[in-house]
Parts: sequence; C-alpha cells; structure tokens
Amino acid sequence: MDRGSELGQIEYYTQKWRLVLEDFSRTRCRCEQMYHGQRCNNYRLFHVKGHQFDRKGRENFLEGPFVSSFLDALDSLQDELAAKLPQFLRTSVNTAELTRELWYNAKICGAGRIFSNRTCLACLSRTPAHTLPCNHSICDPCVSAFNSHKGHGEQSIVIPQCPLGCEWPSLSNWTIRRKPSEAGVRILSLDG
Repeated sequence: MDRGSELGQIEYYTQKWRLVLEDFSRTRCRCEQMYHGQRCNNYRLFHVKGHQFDRKGRENFLEGPFVSSFLDALDSLQDELAAKLPQFLRTSVNTAELTRELWYNAKICGAGRIFSNRTCLACLSRTPAHTLPCNHSICDPCVSAFNSHKGHGEQSIVIPQCPLGCEWPSLSNWTIRRKPSEAGVRILSLDG
C-alpha cells in the first residue's frame, strides 16, 4: 500500500468514526449535570431548553449548557485512533483467525439469541442476503469471508459454522449457492 492511499484510508476511517460518535453523542449521551443527587434526564439533542430533573414538588428545570466528559474525550480518542490506524492497516488480517475470534466472542456473550433480517449481525453494516440453518442471516461479503472452501469458485460457498456461535447439530457444513456474476435478470414476456 502506498503512502497516499494509506493517508486517504486513515482520513476516511477517522472521519467516519467521528461522525458515528457524534451521532451517538447527540441521541444517546445523557447530560452529566447533577442537582440534589439527580442526573439531568436530557440527551444532547433534546437539551435546547436546559437541564431537566425528576424532582417531585420542586423545580424540575434549570438553565445551563449540556455537560459531558464524553464530548471532551472525543478529540483525544480521535487522535489515538489516527495514531494506531496506520499499524493496523499495514498488518495483514487472517480471515480464519478473525472468524474464530468472532465465533468465540459471540458464543460467550450470547449473540446467538439475537436475530435480524435487516442487518447482518456478523459485520453490522450491510443487509443480509443468505439465511443459515440456525435462522441467522448474513450478507454476501460475509458469506465470502466465512467460506471454508475457497477453491470451489464463487457459485458454491461452504460455511462450516454460524459466525454468531450457534451449533448445527445435524449438519457439519452449510452450502450456499449463489447466482453467477455474469447471469442477469431474465424475463419471459408473452404477448397475445
């Protein structure tokens, strides 16, 4: 990888990372202002009118800006990511090792009990296209990444185990057949 493309990737990932965390801070980060032992109820997005507390019979609202140590830490976290990212981009990633690590971590935390047909739970970034025997669905790039028989071509993919830690008692492998890349949409039109 040349230096220019590495810098472009670092810039891309740090900007993407910053946007995700900024969105998190707007919608999921509560204000840390305390008043008589209670924390402000408002999130950053809804903090336009000030602090709000659950105090019965007393003053529930106070003026003041949004307070968060998370926002203060964003800049230092982004600098740390930018410093560590070049080393990560230079190291080659072993797909089999990542697959084993994902399976092990998913098994421990119980991710096998979560199901979604809108988001691939293996990568958390794409729409799933293939359903496994345990009813988990994964996207096409993840199917390719978890393929255990790379030499058999693109049309026949063999998945040895669910990436989310499920056990397949009656099966040893699951084969997924994909449409060839050169195949297009076919329509039969009968006029008459």
